[in-house]
Amino acid sequence: MNTAVAHSPGQGQVELILRHRQQALTALAAFRFFSFALGVGILYTLGDAQEERGIALALAATVALFNVVRVFLHAVRVRWPQGVEMGLVVVEGAAVLSLVLATGGLDSAFLVHSVTPVLCASLLLDKRTAFGLASGLGVLMFAAHVAGGPSRRTLPGLLTGNLLAVGILYLTALGIAAALPFLSNLNVRRRQQMLALEEERQRLQREVHDDIAQTLAFLSLKVQGMQQAEQTGPVLVQADDILAIARGLQRSYLTVRDYLSRSGQEWADESLGSRLRSTAHRWGQDTRIPVQVRVFGEEPKLPPGVKLHLLQIAREALANAARHAQPRSVSIELGNSGDQVSLRVVDNGRGFPPTQPKGLGLRGMEERAALIGASLEVQSAPGQGTVVSVRLPLAPKAEAS
Repeated sequence: MNTAVAHSPGQGQVELILRHRQQALTALAAFRFFSFALGVGILYTLGDAQEERGIALALAATVALFNVVRVFLHAVRVRWPQGVEMGLVVVEGAAVLSLVLATGGLDSAFLVHSVTPVLCASLLLDKRTAFGLASGLGVLMFAAHVAGGPSRRTLPGLLTGNLLAVGILYLTALGIAAALPFLSNLNVRRRQQMLALEEERQRLQREVHDDIAQTLAFLSLKVQGMQQAEQTGPVLVQADDILAIARGLQRSYLTVRDYLSRSGQEWADESLGSRLRSTAHRWGQDTRIPVQVRVFGEEPKLPPGVKLHLLQIAREALANAARHAQPRSVSIELGNSGDQVSLRVVDNGRGFPPTQPKGLGLRGMEERAALIGASLEVQSAPGQGTVVSVRLPLAPKAEAS
């Protein structure tokens, strides 16, 4: 019976990403509370009409409650799918815009606080969302003042006093809030991508050193031994030597080909099942090992980055099988149970004991699984093959992020 070996996600890169995310959320929470408290203080120190204060109080209470809930959920590390996070940012933008327009627009005490949703989008989401939200807030603010008049109950005209200068400064502040996290590498998603690239580069260096370099060194020693033996007389080449050299060359070729196939694969329309089939077909041709791919259920729509990580996990499992397991056959299974996507790579090779130290390939698979929020499990025992299982939870009615 196989012994299950559960592996925790790779910690290095994941911990850096989570630490950076919490730092960004902490700074955002401080800005939320400081700018909101500043607005409340100015409003009730310098405010005029009591009825206007009542409207502002209701809107301010709504925004305050929203801020408290957002900060609490971030503190307990609740992570929404990107679509939900984007919706929350848009709702927050509408709420703070209403509060600002109800308290004087460009002359509002809450004008600084209205930058909060743009900062949230630029720190947690993508550049398009951040600049779209900043542009929307700026256009609506200017339009409200253009439509407003000098009357007490409406917004002052844009050319009243210094409002035009304030408006230009406000647009500038929105643009800086949207761009700065990307320019200074503070955006969480951008930082995650850069860390992933750096981690992949370091991993590639380690694998080239530990795998290809060692194999080539072995082949070099074999050839040198033959050359030295030839100096003493005719050399009878042994069949075992030829087989060892052929296996070493094949192993290096498969490793290099696997590395080359990892670069630049952005594919949004092609299914993961199709990619797995083409990968398995090429691997089977290279290794002469029968491989079968089976897809169960309807494949969900996954972001290209998630599909790429799942594909690379399958490739790493195949590469490990070719290098170490010497299997008679391999099967790949991709399934969708509705609430999770599962990927299994099964070989009937020689297996390994649970106490065997983890290699770089396995650690790489763990890191990839951790990056997409999936769990990785390896089951193996000597003489009983190996099963690599990945389970990726799917958010209800949303794409995996």
